[in-house]
Amino acid sequence: MSTTQLRGASAASLDTVLAAVDASGDSGAELGDQLFGVVAALDSSPALRRVLTDPSTEDEAKRGLASSVFGEAVSAATIEVVRTAVGSRWRVG
Repeated sequence: MSTTQLRGASAASLDTVLAAVDASGDSGAELGDQLFGVVAALDSSPALRRVLTDPSTEDEAKRGLASSVFGEAVSAATIEVVRTAVGSRWRVG
C-alpha cells in the first residue's frame, strides 16, 4: 500500500514510521529481519497485539510495553521503529 492510498492520521503515521526507519542507522536487512520477528510475535499473541493497537490505551503505555516485550530481543533502532508505530494513530478503511 502506498502513502497515496492512506488518508489522514494513517498517512501521517506511516510518514512518521518511515522517518524512524530512515533514521534507524541499522542495515535494511537487519532492521527488516528484526521487524519480521516482531510481527511474528504479534501474530502469535492476539492479546499483545490488541493492547498495542488499542486506541484507548495511552500511547506512552503502548511504547513502554513494546520496549519491555521486545527491547532485549532487537536492536535499539528496531525498538524505536516499533515504539513509533505503536504510538501512532492508524485508521482502518
